[in-house]
Amino acid sequence: MSALDHHPRYQAFMPPDGVDEDTVPVRRAPESPDIADDTLARSALNAVKVRTDAPETVVDSPPMGVPQFVIPAPGAVSDAPTQDLPMVSDPATEPVAASDNGVSAARSVRTPWAAAVIGLVAIAALLGGIFVLRSALLSPTAVVSDYLDALVEGDARRALELSASTTKDADSLARQALRNYRHISGRPTDFSIVDTEEEGSSALVTAKVTQDGLPYTVEFSLHKDPTAGGILDRWVLDAGLERPVTITLTSERAGVSSRTAVINGGEVQSTTAGEITQTILPGMYAVDGPQRGRYFDYGETQTFLAGVQDDSHAVTLAERPTKALEDDARRVAQDILDQCLTTLAGKECPNQPGELEVPLSDVEKFTWTPTAEKFELDPASLSLTYSAKLSLWYTYPQEVTQYNSRIWAWETVTRYESVTVSRRGSVGWLISIDPARESLSLAHWD
Repeated sequence: MSALDHHPRYQAFMPPDGVDEDTVPVRRAPESPDIADDTLARSALNAVKVRTDAPETVVDSPPMGVPQFVIPAPGAVSDAPTQDLPMVSDPATEPVAASDNGVSAARSVRTPWAAAVIGLVAIAALLGGIFVLRSALLSPTAVVSDYLDALVEGDARRALELSASTTKDADSLARQALRNYRHISGRPTDFSIVDTEEEGSSALVTAKVTQDGLPYTVEFSLHKDPTAGGILDRWVLDAGLERPVTITLTSERAGVSSRTAVINGGEVQSTTAGEITQTILPGMYAVDGPQRGRYFDYGETQTFLAGVQDDSHAVTLAERPTKALEDDARRVAQDILDQCLTTLAGKECPNQPGELEVPLSDVEKFTWTPTAEKFELDPASLSLTYSAKLSLWYTYPQEVTQYNSRIWAWETVTRYESVTVSRRGSVGWLISIDPARESLSLAHWD
């Protein structure tokens, strides 16, 4: 007999004195109260019978030495004394009692561990999501890819916003020289990221960019945004492929200084006279001077390809007289000739023929013919000098003694002879130019 046999909790299960243990089924308590055995409860309740027709159910008398139990009817409250029995149950079949907050007692035991595991999983998922987000959206490779995508799609504003050198002015720059960027030719058409190197707060991304059918290797430097810290550090592109183009406009006319040029059909302006600087992206560009005038312009349209590896571009536009000015000046000169050279001499026209073989009164017919013409433009005075060398053809009557074979005799007759005389020097006059009215007028004789 062990020491537990004298414990009050287990004496109820001991057979009374004089009872043969072989005839009375006895189940002794286990050596340790912490070890559960469901046979203990079953041996004590073998003779229990439940009456469902009474307020409470009385258990028939068990064998001698076995205590009597009263099982209350469903919903009834019993004052019968209860025994503090070591109830052992099967966790797989025992119903779980709900606690005050609706969580089972068994679950409540496991909740701290489950919560810890769930928390760790959530943190891991969050960190993984942040890592994926950073790799996909915030990494140096992602930033450069986003920038090159904008160039391929022709989105100048987006590309300028991604470059630190043009972020603040992206909107205004996109409305000027790059207003038609989506429609110009020569833009990058494809790209691939070759390598990415990160070192501290700086990074270098190498990309291969296809432009005009040829691949070019381009390097992009980036830095971490100092205003953002922690895991979600944002990478910023130091500079993209934006490049400056400088347009210089020159003119020989006094007081003429232009501040306007035309790039790809869009007008751009500058506060600096004679020089315009604009930011452009890779592509083909056509540059013109200010609005063309009839008598002065800046020549033919100049085109150039801004390459992905170019550093800058420079275009010079020089104002020059147009073909129309020469044509109009020639027409004015011809009008002057038509009006003035109707006589051999006169105060209104410099058409003195010099020495003639006959008196002017004897000249029957004459014609002035320009043999050489020259136009000299003086931009400062907006005048044009016309000069020419002239040849004079004229006829006059002459008495000639000749033999007449029809009458077999000599006779004196009058006939007209043609004589060509080249005037010495040159004739010229000054033509005044009015660019605003696009007109010419005779200023004075030279």
